[in-house]
Order: sequence, then structure tokens, then C-alpha cells
Amino acid sequence: MTTRISPHRHHMRASVSRPAIYCIMAAIFVLWLSFSPLLLCLAQAEPQQDAAEKPEYLLGVYPALPISQLDSLFSPIAAEIGQGIHRDIRFQSSSTYAKYSARLDKGEFDIALVHPFDYALHAEKAGYVPVVRKNEELTTVFVAPVDSPLQTMEELKGKIIAMPPEGSAVSLLAIAELTRLGLSPHSAIQVKYFGAHNSSLRSVVVKDTDAAATCRTILRIYENSLGSRLRIIGETAAVPHSLFVVHQRVPATERELIMNILLNTTLFGVPPDLRKAFVIEGKAPFVSVSGEDINRVKTNPVLSAFCLPEGKP
Repeated sequence: MTTRISPHRHHMRASVSRPAIYCIMAAIFVLWLSFSPLLLCLAQAEPQQDAAEKPEYLLGVYPALPISQLDSLFSPIAAEIGQGIHRDIRFQSSSTYAKYSARLDKGEFDIALVHPFDYALHAEKAGYVPVVRKNEELTTVFVAPVDSPLQTMEELKGKIIAMPPEGSAVSLLAIAELTRLGLSPHSAIQVKYFGAHNSSLRSVVVKDTDAAATCRTILRIYENSLGSRLRIIGETAAVPHSLFVVHQRVPATERELIMNILLNTTLFGVPPDLRKAFVIEGKAPFVSVSGEDINRVKTNPVLSAFCLPEGKP
């Protein structure tokens, strides 16, 4: 037997189902609005949870020195921090500044030492928070052998200038200063980049290049091992020095501990010759980072002239 439904009854069912569907959709939307803040909080909390579950943290350091020296300098610092926060910390670097910056972009390191321009260009955007900086200003100094006839920066015209790796803060400051003086690397001078600071200084000592761009930290480390004295013939304006940064996925309590450990460290495990990288007599190795420090880096003309892609703020 077939039951027949009148057109009128069919219309009634259709008309009732539409409002029901609308009500269900509205209820789902309200529930989504109610739970979305909770979901967002959970998503933001997930990186910290991941950090807490990691078997070890990575301490990244830019490749200013040969890897053996970096290891001797920063492995003791990593051990001191690790002991203070009760966690294993492993030191790592990269073969080039470009590769190191790329790893910063990806947030691969939990703790990192970055030069000031890399902080503004890479670390901050990747979620790193500054905790301390080196307790001195960073400048690029131009050096020549004591017996060199060079006396002033203007006399560098037509000369070969050795520089540390391209992309380092020292090289960026050097190129900016040379350009300001009308000594364009494309015409007035020749620039020769080296893989590490010590190699560029050696090239000046053996007269393969006429002068070198470096920083006072590197001079302190190598002045007794170069076999020849170097004379400063020029110096750039100063910027705040390198910063230790910690990724925001690391719990705030650990970030605070790391800051206090670095502010109070004596670098007791670092070999005496390498302690010169951070220690100036009578001064602590590190100080807190101020808003003014960050502002000075972000407004430095080097950043806009030589680091940012054209048209970017």
C-alpha cells in the first residue's frame, strides 16, 4: 500500500526544515566564537610545551671565529646556562652568515648570539626575545701594518681591503663608512671577503691586502698571535654590540634565569685568551638590553641602506 503525501503537507515539511537548518548553523557559529579564544591560547601555548619537552636546547652562535675557537668559547657558556636551568644545552654554529641567518629565520635555535643587524632583520621576526648584550659598543676599525704608508681613510682609494664574512655587522658597517667617504667598493677600492676575521687580518700581515676591516674584540683576541702589530687608521660610528636572544617558546621563567646567569657570569670555563671576546677589564661581560639599544639598531642607516630589500621599511 502506498501512502500519498499531499503537496500541502510536503510544503509544510520543507518550510519547517529551513529554519531548523539556520538555527543549527547559528548555534555552530556561536560555539565557534566561544571556543576560538581557547583554541588560540592552546595554539600559542604549544611552542612552550614543545620547548619544555625537548631533551636539550640549542645555543646558536654566528660564525665570527673558526669553529674550534667558537666551541672553546661557547661550550662552557652553554654548560653554565644549562646547569642554571637544569637542562642540556648544545652549542652550534653555521659555515656562513647567510646560513646562520636562515636558521634564525626558521627559529631553529632556542638561544642565540646575534649581531645587531641580524636581530632586527631575522631574530625578532622569528620570535626571539633579547635578554642581554655585550657590555661594549660595536664599531668597525680599519687597520694596516705599523710600517704601512697608509695614515688616513682617504688613502685607501685604489687599495685592497680585507673584510670578514659578507653579511657580518663589521662588514656592513665598513661598507657603509667607505661609501660615505666616496670609496665605493665597485670603483674606488677592491674588497676581498674572508671566511673568518683571523684570515682577513692575516692577509694584511703578509701584505696580500693593504688594510683590513675588523672590530676591537677581534683585535684583543689576535693581537698577540698575529706576529705583527696593526695600526688603526679609521673607525666607524658605534652601534650596540651583539645580543643574546631566547626564543619565546622557551618558558618565561627559563628566559629570566638565562638572563640572570649571563648578567652574573664570570666566564670561568672559557680559556683566558678567548675571554677577551667578552671581557674588558673592570667591566661585566654582559648588560641588560634597553629599548634605546633596540631603537638605535633599528634606526641605524646601515640597516636601511645595505640590509633591507629596496622599498621595504
